[in-house]
Amino acid sequence: IENVYYVKWLKHNILSISQLFDNGYEVKLEPNDCLINEATIKKIVFSSVRERTQYRICLESLRS
Repeated sequence: IENVYYVKWLKHNILSISQLFDNGYEVKLEPNDCLINEATIKKIVFSSVRERTQYRICLESLRS
């Protein structure tokens, strides 16, 4: 994902769903979780769990 902005006072990073779509990913939002797939090969890139009003992605799990 390109053109990402850093906002010092934000406590969390914000990921743009529209940017994911524009870069060839599929996003499936469910009431309690979210899956992000590479659209061309239907491979799950990462998933997240809903916490209150946000879906959180653990970036540490993406590095392994």
